[in-house]
Amino acid sequence: MNKTIKYLTFSFFSFFVLMQSAIAGTIANLKNATPDPIVGNADLNKMIGLAVSMVVGFVGVFFLVIVIYGGFMWATAQGDAGKVGKAKAAITNGIIGLAITLGSYLIVNYVLTGFGVK
Repeated sequence: MNKTIKYLTFSFFSFFVLMQSAIAGTIANLKNATPDPIVGNADLNKMIGLAVSMVVGFVGVFFLVIVIYGGFMWATAQGDAGKVGKAKAAITNGIIGLAITLGSYLIVNYVLTGFGVK
């Protein structure tokens, strides 16, 4: 039980550290996209592009945490074939999720560039 609490605490703080870097770049871009938030003269296409990029970043961090969780499960499996199998499945699913997320980011980036957003 004590190891579980330590792991959950570590995962919780790791998630927010990773999210901080994803949010920092988006906020910097968001400030550039909205020169005057009171008047609201920001370009709608840029705002949508930034929102989509932010969501894709969150999803990517989520799948990265799943891969880290799978690695932790594998490290603590102690040779149990069932636990190792679950850990391999978590790592595989996390990597597939990261690949899909990367692919979706590339597609969205290509489409937004075609519309002149970026």
